[in-house]
Amino acid sequence: MRIFPDLKIGARAAISFLVLASLGFYAWWKAEYLLLIVISIIFNFGWARCIDIVNHRRPNWAKFTLGIGVALNLLALSYYKYTNFLVDQLNWLASTDYSVAKIALPLAILLICDLFPAIDRWDHRTPQGNAATV
Repeated sequence: MRIFPDLKIGARAAISFLVLASLGFYAWWKAEYLLLIVISIIFNFGWARCIDIVNHRRPNWAKFTLGIGVALNLLALSYYKYTNFLVDQLNWLASTDYSVAKIALPLAILLICDLFPAIDRWDHRTPQGNAATV
Protein backbone atom coordinates (compact mmCIF):
# COMPACT_ATOMS: atom_id res chain seq x y z
CA MET A 1 0.00 0.00 0.00
CA ARG A 2 1.43 3.35 -1.01
CA ILE A 3 0.70 6.41 1.05
CA PHE A 4 0.97 8.79 -1.90
CA PRO A 5 0.00 6.72 -4.96
CA ASP A 6 0.36 9.64 -7.40
CA LEU A 7 3.90 10.41 -6.28
CA LYS A 8 6.28 8.70 -8.69
CA ILE A 9 9.39 8.24 -6.59
CA GLY A 10 11.51 5.12 -6.54
CA ALA A 11 12.55 3.22 -3.44
CA ARG A 12 16.17 4.24 -3.92
CA ALA A 13 15.22 7.94 -4.04
CA ALA A 14 13.02 7.58 -0.96
CA ILE A 15 15.79 5.82 1.00
CA SER A 16 18.32 8.42 -0.12
CA PHE A 17 16.02 11.22 1.04
CA LEU A 18 15.54 9.55 4.44
CA VAL A 19 19.29 9.04 4.88
CA LEU A 20 20.03 12.67 3.98
CA ALA A 21 17.22 13.92 6.24
CA SER A 22 18.56 11.82 9.13
CA LEU A 23 22.11 13.03 8.60
CA GLY A 24 20.81 16.60 8.41
CA PHE A 25 18.99 16.11 11.70
CA TYR A 26 22.14 14.81 13.41
CA ALA A 27 24.25 17.59 11.87
CA TRP A 28 21.81 20.17 13.18
CA TRP A 29 22.11 18.67 16.67
CA LYS A 30 25.91 18.20 16.75
CA ALA A 31 27.79 18.54 13.49
CA GLU A 32 31.00 17.12 14.97
CA TYR A 33 29.34 13.70 15.36
CA LEU A 34 28.28 13.52 11.72
CA LEU A 35 31.55 11.92 10.60
CA LEU A 36 31.17 9.16 13.18
CA ILE A 37 27.62 8.45 12.04
CA VAL A 38 28.68 8.35 8.38
CA ILE A 39 31.55 5.97 9.24
CA SER A 40 29.10 3.72 11.11
CA ILE A 41 26.71 3.65 8.16
CA ILE A 42 29.49 2.91 5.66
CA PHE A 43 30.96 0.18 7.87
CA ASN A 44 27.63 -1.56 8.34
CA PHE A 45 26.80 -1.24 4.64
CA GLY A 46 30.12 -2.88 3.80
CA TRP A 47 29.65 -5.53 6.45
CA ALA A 48 26.21 -6.42 5.07
CA ARG A 49 27.84 -6.87 1.65
CA CYS A 50 30.54 -9.03 3.27
CA ILE A 51 27.86 -11.24 4.86
CA ASP A 52 26.20 -11.49 1.45
CA ILE A 53 29.45 -12.76 -0.09
CA VAL A 54 30.13 -15.16 2.77
CA ASN A 55 26.56 -16.48 2.57
CA HIS A 56 27.09 -17.21 -1.11
CA ARG A 57 30.59 -18.76 -0.89
CA ARG A 58 30.72 -20.34 2.58
CA PRO A 59 27.28 -20.47 4.22
CA ASN A 60 28.70 -22.13 7.35
CA TRP A 61 30.69 -18.97 8.10
CA ALA A 62 27.81 -16.53 7.65
CA LYS A 63 26.68 -16.69 11.28
CA PHE A 64 30.26 -16.13 12.47
CA THR A 65 30.60 -13.12 10.14
CA LEU A 66 27.34 -11.71 11.47
CA GLY A 67 28.58 -12.25 15.04
CA ILE A 68 31.75 -10.27 14.32
CA GLY A 69 29.67 -7.39 12.95
CA VAL A 70 27.37 -7.43 15.98
CA ALA A 71 30.36 -7.57 18.34
CA LEU A 72 32.06 -4.59 16.65
CA ASN A 73 28.85 -2.55 16.82
CA LEU A 74 28.35 -3.44 20.48
CA LEU A 75 31.97 -2.52 21.19
CA ALA A 76 31.43 0.92 19.65
CA LEU A 77 28.13 1.30 21.50
CA SER A 78 29.77 0.30 24.79
CA TYR A 79 32.55 2.82 24.33
CA TYR A 80 30.22 5.73 23.66
CA LYS A 81 27.62 4.81 26.25
CA TYR A 82 29.63 3.40 29.16
CA THR A 83 33.21 4.78 29.16
CA ASN A 84 32.38 7.69 31.47
CA PHE A 85 30.39 5.39 33.77
CA LEU A 86 33.23 2.87 34.04
CA VAL A 87 35.84 5.58 34.71
CA ASP A 88 33.60 7.12 37.40
CA GLN A 89 33.16 3.70 39.05
CA LEU A 90 36.91 3.03 38.91
CA ASN A 91 37.56 6.42 40.51
CA TRP A 92 35.05 5.68 43.26
CA LEU A 93 36.38 2.19 43.97
CA ALA A 94 40.08 3.02 43.84
CA SER A 95 39.85 6.59 45.18
CA THR A 96 41.57 7.90 42.07
CA ASP A 97 40.94 10.90 39.90
CA TYR A 98 41.14 9.63 36.32
CA SER A 99 39.18 11.56 33.78
CA VAL A 100 38.13 11.28 30.16
CA ALA A 101 36.39 13.81 28.02
CA LYS A 102 32.67 13.58 28.59
CA ILE A 103 31.16 11.49 25.83
CA ALA A 104 27.52 12.30 25.19
CA LEU A 105 26.47 10.51 22.06
CA PRO A 106 22.99 8.99 21.74
CA LEU A 107 23.91 6.51 19.04
CA ALA A 108 22.34 3.46 20.65
CA ILE A 109 19.39 3.34 18.28
CA LEU A 110 21.50 4.24 15.24
CA LEU A 111 24.13 1.57 15.89
CA ILE A 112 21.55 -1.12 16.52
CA CYS A 113 19.46 -0.11 13.49
CA ASP A 114 22.60 -0.21 11.35
CA LEU A 115 22.75 -3.94 12.07
CA PHE A 116 19.38 -4.73 10.49
CA PRO A 117 20.63 -4.95 6.88
CA ALA A 118 23.39 -7.33 7.97
CA ILE A 119 20.95 -9.51 9.90
CA ASP A 120 18.54 -9.52 6.96
CA ARG A 121 21.32 -10.65 4.61
CA TRP A 122 22.38 -13.41 7.00
CA ASP A 123 18.79 -14.58 7.35
CA HIS A 124 18.14 -14.33 3.57
CA ARG A 125 15.29 -11.85 4.10
CA THR A 126 16.43 -9.48 1.37
CA PRO A 127 17.23 -10.54 -2.18
CA GLN A 128 20.90 -11.00 -2.98
CA GLY A 129 22.53 -7.74 -3.94
CA ASN A 130 19.97 -5.61 -2.05
CA ALA A 131 21.74 -5.54 1.32
CA ALA A 132 21.63 -2.04 2.74
CA THR A 133 20.70 -0.60 -0.62
CA VAL A 134 21.03 3.16 -0.96
